Order: sequence, then structure tokens, then C-alpha cells
Amino acid sequence: MPDLASTISADSSLQSVLTEGLNTQQKRAVEEFGRPLLVLSSSGTGKTHVLATKFIYAVQVLGYKPEEIMAVTFTRCSVPAFDGPDQV
Repeated sequence: MPDLASTISADSSLQSVLTEGLNTQQKRAVEEFGRPLLVLSSSGTGKTHVLATKFIYAVQVLGYKPEEIMAVTFTRCSVPAFDGPDQV
């Protein structure tokens, strides 16, 4: 995946630069707005990259304010922390 910060230039279309190198499902996830979105996939498939790209897309292309964006992510390693009586 390209380094987005160094790839974006004044003469490039920001939207095409952001989605360059993404497969069809990843591109749909980045460009989908207007409803909650669940990105569920196996390890090493680019979920974190898709979420980071979606945040940049929302702010830079669609004009969202960063404080308007909320995301929750966790790994399998964190699942045991949710077991037991101390759940929040």
C-alpha cells in the first residue's frame, strides 16, 4: 500500500489517490457513508488500512470534522478481557 501522506499532491485527485491499491470490497468500505459500517475480515487483509483510509476520506473528501468520527476496533488478544464479572 502506498504511503498516503507522501503520495497526495496538488495535481492528483485525492479520491483516486486514497482508493488506489484497494480491492473492490475495501474501496466500497472506504466510500460507504450514511449508515454504520462493520468491517469484518480475517487477519492481514487490510482492515486497519481501510479504516485509516476511510477517516482520511471522510475528512479530506467529504468535509467531516475529525471529532465527528468514532471507531471501535479490537483484536482476538483482547477478547479474554471481556470475559468475567468486570465487564463495562
